[in-house]
Amino acid sequence: MRRHFQYKETAVTIEADEEYLPLAEKAVLDAREEVEAYIAKDPYFKATFDPYPVRADMGEVVRHMCEAAQRADVGPMAAVAGAIGHHAVAAMTKAGCKHCLVDNGGDIVMRTNRTVTVGLYSSVRTPNYLALEVPPRRRRTAYAPRPARSDRPYPWAGRTWRPSSPRTGRSRTPARPSSAT
Repeated sequence: MRRHFQYKETAVTIEADEEYLPLAEKAVLDAREEVEAYIAKDPYFKATFDPYPVRADMGEVVRHMCEAAQRADVGPMAAVAGAIGHHAVAAMTKAGCKHCLVDNGGDIVMRTNRTVTVGLYSSVRTPNYLALEVPPRRRRTAYAPRPARSDRPYPWAGRTWRPSSPRTGRSRTPARPSSAT
């Protein structure tokens, strides 16, 4: 069964047997709560475009975001959709689900016992018939089959910047707010 579930900015499509859907929805809410609590504790976590260090006080979802961001050399919020999907699929798998899939805005996490076709959509320049055929797997697998869009306005305009990108030499992260005001 497939169900759409939305809470605030998180909009997921969950595919699993009906008995596992409420479990996935609860896992999505729990993951969001953990991320929101960490952002309330340190707003820089949400703003940075640089990898954020893993700390002992982090929950599982926030730690997963930081680890993924470090591997990709991006900020942790780049991994929020995948981390939330991962948490939901892990919860369903732990409960015994053999086929579950969570699509969170194009970031797809799945554990499946059957072949799944994942469509690739990017822009008008790409044919609309491209897809990946994902074979059955016993472990969780994640896909983000869409490129970043360059036509979206940046929400951080007007903030103070600091140099940080060794590849381009350009700034990419707002400066951490100073505690001395």
